[in-house]
Amino acid sequence: MDDENVIFGDNYVIFGLKVNEYIIIKGQCKLMIQRGSIFIDSVQLHSDRHKELKIISSSLNSLTMISSTQVTDSDLTKDLKNFENEHLFNSNYKSVIKLSNWFTGLEKIGDLYPQLKNILPNEYSNLDLVNNEQEFFEYSFYPILSQQYSQNSTVPGQSSGLYIPKIWKQKIKEIIDDFKQNDNLNDDKNSNIKLLILGSKNCGKSTFSRFLLNNLILSSSPSLSSVRSEVCVLDIDPGQPEYSVPDSINLVKISEPIFGLNYNVNEMNTNSFNNNENISESTEGYQILKQFFVGFNSPQREPLRYFNYIRSLLNEYHTNCSHLPLIINTPGWIKGFGVEIIKSLNDFIIPSHLIYLSHENSSSSSYLLNLLKYDKLINIQPIYLNDSNLVKYSPSQVRKFKLLSYFHKINKQNDLEYNFDPLLKTSPYKVSFHDTCDIKTLLNYNAPILGVTILDSYNISHEDLNLCIDGQVVGIASININELQALLLTQKQDHQLIKSHNNFPNLISNTIIKSTNSIKFHGLGLVHSVNNLKKYINLYTPISTELLMDLNSNQETLILIKGRSDTPIEEIVPKFLINDFANKTFKNSNGDLIQNNIPYTSFESNTGAGGKVLNIRRNIMRRGGNN
Repeated sequence: MDDENVIFGDNYVIFGLKVNEYIIIKGQCKLMIQRGSIFIDSVQLHSDRHKELKIISSSLNSLTMISSTQVTDSDLTKDLKNFENEHLFNSNYKSVIKLSNWFTGLEKIGDLYPQLKNILPNEYSNLDLVNNEQEFFEYSFYPILSQQYSQNSTVPGQSSGLYIPKIWKQKIKEIIDDFKQNDNLNDDKNSNIKLLILGSKNCGKSTFSRFLLNNLILSSSPSLSSVRSEVCVLDIDPGQPEYSVPDSINLVKISEPIFGLNYNVNEMNTNSFNNNENISESTEGYQILKQFFVGFNSPQREPLRYFNYIRSLLNEYHTNCSHLPLIINTPGWIKGFGVEIIKSLNDFIIPSHLIYLSHENSSSSSYLLNLLKYDKLINIQPIYLNDSNLVKYSPSQVRKFKLLSYFHKINKQNDLEYNFDPLLKTSPYKVSFHDTCDIKTLLNYNAPILGVTILDSYNISHEDLNLCIDGQVVGIASININELQALLLTQKQDHQLIKSHNNFPNLISNTIIKSTNSIKFHGLGLVHSVNNLKKYINLYTPISTELLMDLNSNQETLILIKGRSDTPIEEIVPKFLINDFANKTFKNSNGDLIQNNIPYTSFESNTGAGGKVLNIRRNIMRRGGNN
């Protein structure tokens, strides 16, 4: 950095990049390419004075890298030259970029969940900036300038920049060429490329998938403002979803490249009913076509339902967008039951390209490949992050980040904003529920919530239903009243599907949830409590009030689905509540001093019977004999 190649504005910074120069950005910003062309995470874009890219580069993933590069076609550039940056328009510089502040509130997630306080620049983490980085103290972003960061990243929340190896770029080019050739020569709308990506955990599947996605989108033109290709993505990993909310899977259509954090996933909470189809209001270049709530972070819990959901998503693709390329990023589970998932997927879709991130000579690779059908195999060397100096976030912390960011997003049409005040500081929705399974009553009495279903359960007492859902994360789905009536009439005894109990929400059979053509998933909720006397559930959800109010007019009724989604303890026992109760005493009726503790809450380690969650092993087999 010097006085020539960096220009500081009130809420923006302009950088001039020479040949082979790059910067790694951490934080939130709006990027405008003012001159020439750049590689951003190894994807080439040209200048456009009329458009900005929104980027969230956090330590949960590799940080965004921006480098200078040669312009491939001068007709694609729309440079912006003015009195401020004109000295950078000379032969010494290849590219000029402008990064503007973009405070979304996401930087304050550490106020609620301290373990994530350093994933983005904020008033606390910026105190650790060194040397020239300190000049970015009041900005929403900063470039990585210190050697300590890149070579010895021991400060919490730091990570390396995103580097794409040359061999990956060559393979991507090969796939793009196949895509263009297929598009030009084949008029059959059902014969487009389908890319199934396999590999073990932490081998770089998600990184490769994102790189592939962005290049396919930009294959028609690398200009920011031009019309781009559309690509479908099947996101089927409920444990680490890239395009879905936690514990769910979906099919999404994308026509805008994604750099850094995919914040579009939270747009699903603006769902609305559209001709009874499970389609969300799309944001620019991002549309969720269909989605299902799995309820678990692993498909091993209820595999048959998981398979049915995948088939329904693939049917949606074949029916409405088979003319578009499809990317399927599978879970990192290539042994045991994972093989069954992959084989079922493969048999249903028969990919044009099987992309396998593995070492070519491994015996497990040969075994798996012999089970699969495909037109073309692309074997790619995996990338494993082995730098012991980098502070890594665990999968559970990443899931908690996605859950908290989902619940704390503020619904705004034209911008992204988060508020991480604990949900307990706000009032929940009061949503009425049914307590009868009589069809006529269900049709005539328009209580929004039909009932509650509890996945992976057996013989739950109806009177224990409140205990099952209080303080729990639930999926919020809907079913059309007429479809529900038809479903109930197919059963000789209605109570098989819906069980009622006075003043309790109906207990819904899993059979209704498994009828994938009838159920539409809209988002997540957090149950505050159940008021049995007045028959309503106190519910926190970012789903728009318009959706809940439109239920009656669209003849839809809600079903709350309880799986095993983790409830963020920070929502139930936030810091302000702890501070109010900590080290305080009060006098009881006898005048004795009693410690003022938070009800039902202990800060001790789990001890005694029932102190830990019981995880059932499902892979135990008998030993000995011929069994």
